[in-house]
Amino acid sequence: FISAEDTPGDDNNELKFFTAGTDNLRMIIDSDGDVSMNGNLNVVGDASFNQDVHVAGDVSMNGIEHITYIKKLTDGNGTASHSIEFTETGIKIHNLTTTGTTISETATETTGNAVFNNNVVIKEDISLNNKLFMDGIAHLKNTTESTTTTSGSLIVSGGVGIAKNVNIGGTTTINGDVSMNGKLNVDGDVSF
Repeated sequence: FISAEDTPGDDNNELKFFTAGTDNLRMIIDSDGDVSMNGNLNVVGDASFNQDVHVAGDVSMNGIEHITYIKKLTDGNGTASHSIEFTETGIKIHNLTTTGTTISETATETTGNAVFNNNVVIKEDISLNNKLFMDGIAHLKNTTESTTTTSGSLIVSGGVGIAKNVNIGGTTTINGDVSMNGKLNVDGDVSF
């Protein structure tokens, strides 16, 4: 049954929907038009929402392939907008553009460009299967000393090509030959 008021004479302007007795309140439409449901919502066709939807439990979607997703960031300073594609092997996020300071999304795969307009904090390992291009300065804050070719804050398995000057603040150990095409200038003692 449907109740418009709690008791005769009340004016709470709510529609309440009950099933199987007065103790089983299923849905409320309040005076602002907000809808609260205490059970499952099963939608067979399309569903369009012009306002926020708050879900306290799990959301199950069958047959969904794409979602256009706009998230207001938790600090209120921006939004994250991207399209999510659901595949058999995981989730793909297309053309991720984020403004603001808080990002809490997790993606198994990202296709297209990803643009971050503020700091990005990653708490786990990163694996890159292709080249890494950087226009800014790379600053490694880890201070681990290097004692072998497989230790230190930066470990490179292959060769290193450096186009400009190199400044080394500690001891340098070279296990192979040294070839120089220019002059050798030494300010201190030389021991052989």
